[in-house]
This record gives sequence, structure tokens and C-alpha cells, in this order.
Amino acid sequence: LMSKHKKKPPAKPVSAWLKSIGVKEQYIKKLYEEEVDGQILLALDEDFLKTKISMKSGPAHLIIQKRDELLNNQSNGT
Repeated sequence: LMSKHKKKPPAKPVSAWLKSIGVKEQYIKKLYEEEVDGQILLALDEDFLKTKISMKSGPAHLIIQKRDELLNNQSNGT
């Protein structure tokens, strides 16, 4: 069953991870309200964050950048 999930989402809950990279509380709350979890975080893009979450370009870009860094680190580690 587990083999289907090649990339595992961040170990921390999404909200804790977002806080750790410096995302504002208002955006974390909004993402939580929209039920964005680790799996969804891996799938969404900057456009989603800007249009659906009403984020500014800065934090939206930050989230995508940090998520991709995380994924790169995970894939290099194996």
C-alpha cells in the first residue's frame, strides 16, 4: 500500500511547517480552513495559493520554493 506514495508529505503537520518557514498566521489559518494537507500541498501551485487562498505573490512563492527544496532534499537523501 505504501509504495504508491513515492514522496511523503512533510513530517510535521502542514501548519507547523508553514509557521517554521515564516508564513503569516492568517494564511496558515486560511489553508487550514481550505483543508490543505501534506498531500494537497505537494500538488498545488503558486497560482492556486494566489487565487484560492488570496495570498500575496511573496508568501505564495516562498511556500512553493520551500516545498520544492524539501522534496529535493528527500529525493537526494534516499
